[in-house]
Amino acid sequence: MAWLVDNSAQTHLQLKKSSETVPVRPTHPIELDVIASGSKGNASLVQCDEDVFMIDCGVTRKAFLQGCADADVDPKDIHSILITHEHSDHTKGLGVVLREMSKRGAHPALFTLDGVREQIPHIEKIDGLYTPEVMDINSEFSLGALRVSVFPTSHDAMCPVGFRITSADDALGFMTDSGCVLEQAEEKLQNCRILAIEANYDVEMLKNGPYPQHLKQRIKSDSGHLSNDQCAQEVAKLATPRLEHVIAMHISEHNNTYGQPVRAIEAALQQTDFDVQVHASSQRHSVIVK
Repeated sequence: MAWLVDNSAQTHLQLKKSSETVPVRPTHPIELDVIASGSKGNASLVQCDEDVFMIDCGVTRKAFLQGCADADVDPKDIHSILITHEHSDHTKGLGVVLREMSKRGAHPALFTLDGVREQIPHIEKIDGLYTPEVMDINSEFSLGALRVSVFPTSHDAMCPVGFRITSADDALGFMTDSGCVLEQAEEKLQNCRILAIEANYDVEMLKNGPYPQHLKQRIKSDSGHLSNDQCAQEVAKLATPRLEHVIAMHISEHNNTYGQPVRAIEAALQQTDFDVQVHASSQRHSVIVK
């Protein structure tokens, strides 16, 4: 079941109206459909006008098809898949998803950084089901009417990246799996209407939780994941009159709750003067933001 986010949604914060002029609704709005986000699997759809593409593919065939149905997307219309990095929770669904799309006559472009595609487990088993495309860090390219800017993140993968996606008059920032916010990332995440950003763990829950010490150290390192507090601080820095939605991404099911990152971001945004809705992504159902 999808959670369609609108002005009546419960998981949001209505902040004071900015004294500055708030931009009008874009004529070419971008929609983000988070099918799943977390350590068990990640996949999102980006829609604008007639263009649809996917970011990461770490979900089951069933979850993929349900996410498409929730977002009112025909799987054959997904023309591209962008991969942030090679870890299995972002790539393990490629086989089942590409085979399903092939049955429907679709062979999407698969965008990865140079050398990353070869690091994806069992990638050789899906040869011929996609068109390989190479993207570069700090590059920009077009996907239909959308522009994609690629920026580096800080994670223990080969070449992890995030994306800034723009239409003629709208912007989406997408960054997950990063232990800190690099300068290039912060620059690309400026002035977005929708911001999807990692809020993986609560510091105290991680400290007192069941994970072994070496894993705790990995998670909280600069090449691990962002905490709720780190995410909230970054959102407050990035907040502008244009920002309408923040989605907390990759929320840990062991070291966090779905409410804590929302409350942390809300508290940080209270120090600003903007009207922003804050949402929690989920491992189990779609979250749709328009």
